[in-house]
Amino acid sequence: MVSFSEVFVSLLIAVVILFIFWSRKRLNYFKDRNVPYLKSIPFLGAFSNTIIGKSGLYESTEELYYNEKFADEPFYGIFMFHKPSILIKEPEIIKNILIKDFQSFRNHRAGSGDHDPLGIYNLYSAKDAVWTTMRKKLSTFFSTSHIKNTFSILDKISDEMMRTINEKFHRNESESIDIELKEIISLYMIDFIVSTAFEVEANALKNPESEFRRLGQMLFTFTFQRGIEFTSLFLLPEIMKYINCKFFTKDGTEFIKKSITYIMSEREKSKDKRNDLIDTLLKIKNTCSEIEDGTPLTMDMLIAQAGIFFSAGFETTSTTTTHALYEIAKNECIQQKVRHEIAIALDKIDGKLTFENIMHETPYLYQVLQETLRIYPIIPMIDRECTNPNGYSLNPYSDFVIPFKMPIYIPVYENEEISEFLSNIPTSNTVTSTFIDDVKFDANPQNTFDMRGTQKSFADYYLERYNIKLKDLNQPLLISNPKARNIRGGHTDPVILIPELCVATGLTDAMRTNFHMMRAMGEYTRLNPFNRAKVLKEFSRQINQSEASQDVLESFGLSLYKNDERFRGICMKLESVNGHGIKDNCLLISEDKSNKFFGSVFTNLPSLNMFKELVLNNNEE
Repeated sequence: MVSFSEVFVSLLIAVVILFIFWSRKRLNYFKDRNVPYLKSIPFLGAFSNTIIGKSGLYESTEELYYNEKFADEPFYGIFMFHKPSILIKEPEIIKNILIKDFQSFRNHRAGSGDHDPLGIYNLYSAKDAVWTTMRKKLSTFFSTSHIKNTFSILDKISDEMMRTINEKFHRNESESIDIELKEIISLYMIDFIVSTAFEVEANALKNPESEFRRLGQMLFTFTFQRGIEFTSLFLLPEIMKYINCKFFTKDGTEFIKKSITYIMSEREKSKDKRNDLIDTLLKIKNTCSEIEDGTPLTMDMLIAQAGIFFSAGFETTSTTTTHALYEIAKNECIQQKVRHEIAIALDKIDGKLTFENIMHETPYLYQVLQETLRIYPIIPMIDRECTNPNGYSLNPYSDFVIPFKMPIYIPVYENEEISEFLSNIPTSNTVTSTFIDDVKFDANPQNTFDMRGTQKSFADYYLERYNIKLKDLNQPLLISNPKARNIRGGHTDPVILIPELCVATGLTDAMRTNFHMMRAMGEYTRLNPFNRAKVLKEFSRQINQSEASQDVLESFGLSLYKNDERFRGICMKLESVNGHGIKDNCLLISEDKSNKFFGSVFTNLPSLNMFKELVLNNNEE
């Protein structure tokens, strides 16, 4: 007679065998369809390092985007835990998905479950009919005219922030003080968003312990549990309902529901019209009984929009503003340009900024914010889910069809061509990095090209489009031939660049991270000052004696000095600095023991090798 334990063991073995078979079949999904893919750890997938806490979501996304194995692929397959997904790199596919064919990818992959109404119905996580209805109804609140009307509130709260900062200084006139920039910007944004959306005085700047500030801290203070919840929300939303995770914390959910319900109730009683988010939500409530698919409209659907507006609004704007101010503080030349531009704008309107003035008179400030968002993206990637029942074709790049419900991920990094060659990747203010294949010496910026049926010169184009006046109208043009993937995408014309607007980038990111290559290059680059001067002098001599080289330099309006630039200075020996055993980090120290730096120990110093080139020969001076 068969015992229970034998039956149990047999069933367990059968389940394990089926599990292994299913797992192997799942991991061969892309291989069976001839799609390039990243092999991953079963049930952890491409973000395994993030899941086990080895790296953050940003670092993992960056590794996927710059993976050398898929450098020339427009897209490739990854596994998000167990689920096959597509990571897209090709700009043309990205543009089609997010603009032209957006209806096929209108849903975010991230989201919560039915157990969490505020998490499943907010505009970020909402899907299909709920998203379509809410997006249409809320669009007027985000119009330019409405934003313009909130500018006076922004101006008022800006004055309050400056008063708060000044008070801190006045209370500590006798000593220096530290101001946590991120915190005060967060308070500033909370006051602004609560005032414009709910017409309520949050008073976060006056009282950092206000309820709305505590709500913000509850939402974005990450404990171990909160980290698991957010990871599940974005990477594995299917399990949210099983582990009872929510978009907002429990206390945050209760506060949002209680506050928004009360504000909406009071507004209905008073019948005041303030043209804010509350008025917009009340209008939806009174004019729309059901969403597009016939599902009844609920109060939770409306409250969810208020919750996401507050949480996504104050944290994203405060983070970007803080990063922008940090970069401006680090780069004094940029700081001066921004200050100068704002000063000119203020002079035009008697010292009071307006919405129109900011939009039209401060282009450099706008560029600073754009660059901040590029360097510090709010999210590392955009997640979408295919909503087309027939799938989505990736022709002409591939025969693969993204099936219904398959997630896709778009890394939020600049899309630039990474070359494997040295010193031939120029960048400009108007295009991404491009590999140069040829120099067209028989053409210059005065040549014309067809632009919507009109012949336009390159010089006129840059002047009209970017307000850049080219200094040299006789410089030759740089030619970049289309790559194979560009041709597959239908782009067969070469890219033409103006040398004056380009800068050679030199080493690529991939080369800098290649230890063996950098070590080999060190034999030629790690020279003492005298040998470096000798090599440069010989290089200059060879160039100046070559007629062909001189012709090329002259066509670009360039020349090399024939003699060394000499100046008087004190010759000081290099002295090693004790810093984690890094011998390259050196400081120019005088042998004079009276020097205040003599014998000092420095740690965590940046490389100061650039000073080595300034050492002069004592005998010559």
